[in-house]
Amino acid sequence: TVPSVAPYVPGGKVCGEGLTPRGWPVRGGLGGAAVVLGGPHGKLCRVGFIDGDGRVMTTPLPMGENAEIAVKRSLLDQILRCRAQSLGAEAREGETLLSAAYVGHWKITTDHSEEQTRALVAADGRNSTVAFLCRLMPRNGRDRVALQTHLPLPPDFGHRRLLRLLREGCAGQA
Repeated sequence: TVPSVAPYVPGGKVCGEGLTPRGWPVRGGLGGAAVVLGGPHGKLCRVGFIDGDGRVMTTPLPMGENAEIAVKRSLLDQILRCRAQSLGAEAREGETLLSAAYVGHWKITTDHSEEQTRALVAADGRNSTVAFLCRLMPRNGRDRVALQTHLPLPPDFGHRRLLRLLREGCAGQA
């Protein structure tokens, strides 16, 4: 049993992921490629970057069967969670992770239970609670704030991803 502690996000996650072509063999090996492609997604044909001075650089992305795609993060999380469960992992949603420590095995404590497991997979992102609890985060800790929202894109935006690089972090659109 591998406990998976998924936090509750009010209104659901609205961010997306750009899945690169080099990842298709991995997704295929995990058994998720067909499921991802069978769900809602968009093929991306360009990526653009805007630096802190406002300079823009864009480049085309490879097209074809294994093109880069954009998929809603909550859908990708659901696909990966279902695949892990089909292989025997136990998923517990709505529990808050309180501690994770390695003592010859992983000891995981949530607000509902305490478990032991031989493996711990921390797939909880850049502001990882697991990394924070295991003291793997930078010394200054979490120094970012995230804002996610749905906004209409300009009519001529097209099938691309745009990242604006700022001193304080980055902003993305797809």
